[in-house]
Amino acid sequence: MTIENIILISFDGVRKTRFEELLNNGYLPNLGNMLSSGSYKSDIVIYPFLVNRSGIITPVNPADILPSDTVYYEQAVTDAGHSQMLTGKYGPNTGICNKVYNQSYDFLCSNNFNTIYSGITLMETLKANTSMAIGVCCSRRADNRDISKNPGYGIFHGFGTDNIYSLTADLDRIGGHGFFSTTFANCISSLDYFFDPKKIGEYTENDAYWNFYTPTGTYSASIELKSTITAQKSNEFINNSISSGKNFFLFVHFCEPDLFGHTYGEGSLEYKEAIVSCDTGVGIIINNLRTMNNYNNTLIVITTDHGAELNSSPATLTTIAGKKYFTKAGNLHGQLDTDNHLIWLINNQTSISTIDQTKIVPLISSALNL
Repeated sequence: MTIENIILISFDGVRKTRFEELLNNGYLPNLGNMLSSGSYKSDIVIYPFLVNRSGIITPVNPADILPSDTVYYEQAVTDAGHSQMLTGKYGPNTGICNKVYNQSYDFLCSNNFNTIYSGITLMETLKANTSMAIGVCCSRRADNRDISKNPGYGIFHGFGTDNIYSLTADLDRIGGHGFFSTTFANCISSLDYFFDPKKIGEYTENDAYWNFYTPTGTYSASIELKSTITAQKSNEFINNSISSGKNFFLFVHFCEPDLFGHTYGEGSLEYKEAIVSCDTGVGIIINNLRTMNNYNNTLIVITTDHGAELNSSPATLTTIAGKKYFTKAGNLHGQLDTDNHLIWLINNQTSISTIDQTKIVPLISSALNL
């Protein structure tokens, strides 16, 4: 059957070997079922290795590394990973690093976070060259570029009764970057549908994992939603597109693995359960596609923006007056090493020869005969 629709889903911060452990042991049944007609590809490089030869840092593929090379790796972060995933360009060519090109290590590794250039995202390309409906459904609004400098407070509803409090001023995990609302700000006007959790009151506290409020309680600086809610919002776009007789492209972001990984550590039960939660979200979308008779003509591509360190440390917590306070995020993907930059990709339709993260855009374009 001809591919008419595309759904690209990102599980944020899922280590390849942990993903394979859960997949092979049946904990990700919806992804497992996808393999009956699709394929799984591992050892995808989020960025070619960077080597220093004669004082010049250049990107190379793993097979081209020489024993004499000094090797560096791409910074494994949400912004850099998704910029490559959704533009087909390496980080330094996306505008995410707002400086004149040079051989600076930080620049090559996309360690500066800015808005991606206008006109180069997959969403903008599809909008300009097809009649498809274009949608984005993002579970994260973790961004301090457009909020007050006044500290507020937050509460993380973890597993069971595990509530962890925090002052936003102490949260270095938000850093100086955000996700879709700022990193991809230039493409939002091209979208037919855009959702990220930016309004207080749209969901209750128990629906969202993180809620940060100003001292007056009138503005939410950051909310991160459950995969099940993000999947339900995704289905709203899918159903509206199908009802309107339009083919569609949808990008979906599930934040939970990165969130739970930074809080509880990569080897924790909570991190594993967060990945399972993403699989549940995928199931909600797949079941809806089947109900709408659009599963077989939809290419679903699922991947991650970056990996994670094996058994990374959990967040630093302190207890004050009987309450746990989050003072520093765990270092889920802070090291520049192979555990972070080798990722995975699974799909429901075809074999994959993708060798690095920038080839996801050509894969989708090819499926649509563009």
